[in-house]
This record gives sequence, structure tokens and C-alpha cells, in this order.
Amino acid sequence: MKTAISQGVIAYDAILRAITSGEFSPGQALSENQLASYCGVSRTPVREALQRLAAEHIIVNTERVWIIADPSPQEIYEMYEVKAILSVATARLAAERRTDLDLAVLEELVRRAEATPDSDPDEMSAINHEFARAVWHAAHNPSLEETMERIGTPHVRFAGRSTIHHPGQWPQAVSFYRDTFEALKARAADASAALAERQTLMVRDLRLAMWQEAREARQN
Repeated sequence: MKTAISQGVIAYDAILRAITSGEFSPGQALSENQLASYCGVSRTPVREALQRLAAEHIIVNTERVWIIADPSPQEIYEMYEVKAILSVATARLAAERRTDLDLAVLEELVRRAEATPDSDPDEMSAINHEFARAVWHAAHNPSLEETMERIGTPHVRFAGRSTIHHPGQWPQAVSFYRDTFEALKARAADASAALAERQTLMVRDLRLAMWQEAREARQN
């Protein structure tokens, strides 16, 4: 028999998956009754899941109605400003502290990326997330890794609209993976930090452009 806690986790995972896949759209209102049916649980674990998602800024509560967050350009800028600062610090530490095992993991991910066509969005997303987490882990600072886990994957805040799927982005990302791996292998802290900063700011600008495209699409 499922416990209330396990049902809360089930509800959280199901709702988050629906948001990140794009099944639920930014600005969409969420009904506890409908979500309970969708997740196959009662309203109590759904409420717990919604509160957790709200704490992670993925949804917001407006006048007792849960709505999927749709960050403004200012919020996007601020989000990536913080990510850039921490990504630079993480890259420096990773260059200084990475182990041979870290390099082996990263190299395998680079090989997977170079063998993956831009027609395979699921594999592209998986590699992108795994590579980021491998770099965070290579810094060997659990507190920093936990922080990056919370803020380092902003796509979750954009209802599945990952920049990695934007036309022309995948080849650029693959080059970034290879260059980062080589910089970490050489323990080149400055080069690693510069790559991390440039990539983060480039993705920020692309994210802002995607926000504008989505806004124009909704108006047409």
C-alpha cells in the first residue's frame, strides 16, 4: 500500500514531468482535482507536490489558484546572472580538483554527444543535463553541487522549452562539451571559467530571444 509520502513524490514527479515535457504550458492554471485524477492519487499528496513546486519557483499561487510560472525577461536575466557567477566558480574548482574518473565520465559524454544527431531531442537533453552535473560533481564541493542542482537547470522553469532544442544550438553545445573537457583535462582554470561564462551568457541571450518568440506567437 502506498504511503502519503510516496504518493506525494509520485504526484510531484508526474506534475514536474508534465511541465518539463511541455504537456502543461506556462501560465496554465492547475486544478487539484484534475491533478489528483491525472496522478492517480488523492488531493492531499497533490497539494504537497504543488507546495514543493512552488518552493522551487516552478509554479506560483495567485489568489488561491496554482499557475505554471512564466518568468519575465527581468527574471530570466537575474536567473542567468546568478548561474553565470556560480558556473564560473564551479568550472574553476573542477579544473583544479577533477579526478581521472571525472575525466572518464566527461569524455564518454563528449563521445555520446558527438555521435548524437540533432534529430534525437531526448538524447540531446539527457547528455546536456548529465554533462552539466558531471562538471558540478568534478568540483568536489557538495554544497556547491547542491546549489547548482537547484539553479543550474533553468529549463525546468520554462515548461520544457530547453534551449538545447533551438535550431543550430546542438552543434554549438557539442563544441562546448569538447572544449570544456579539454580545458578540465589540462587543469586550465581560466579557460574553463571563460568557457562556462561565455556559454551561460549565450544561453541567457537565446532564452530571452525564445521568450520574445513565444510572446509574439501567443499574440498572433
